[in-house]
Amino acid sequence: MGNITSTRVSWWEMHYMVWVLSGTLFVIGWLLKNTSWENRLGVVLLLVFLASIYAVKDDDTIAHVLAAARFGILAVVVLWGIQTCFGTDWKSKMLGVKKNAVAEGVEINSPPDSSDERGNSSGDTEKDS
Repeated sequence: MGNITSTRVSWWEMHYMVWVLSGTLFVIGWLLKNTSWENRLGVVLLLVFLASIYAVKDDDTIAHVLAAARFGILAVVVLWGIQTCFGTDWKSKMLGVKKNAVAEGVEINSPPDSSDERGNSSGDTEKDS
């Protein structure tokens, strides 16, 4: 090995990093699930761009990050796929309930005023002289 007096070895505790990175990606994916595809793809492209810039400096770290985040990436892809296929109201579609279900022929009126004929509210009492 030559004149090297010490060797520095670093490693990741992969179980911990898988939970942290996958959980973080899943939370980000969950927050973005109700946004437009432009927003989602914009965030994905921003993350890919930042990772590629960092990979110029240290490509091994990016490889480890991708390996640790693989379950989060898969979970986000599945979540967004389900949301795309079934929409935002997939529960109501599965149950057959319309989003704005109103019975036909039923008129919805506002509640009656609590004022009497003279325009006074029921709490105000005016004595006639």
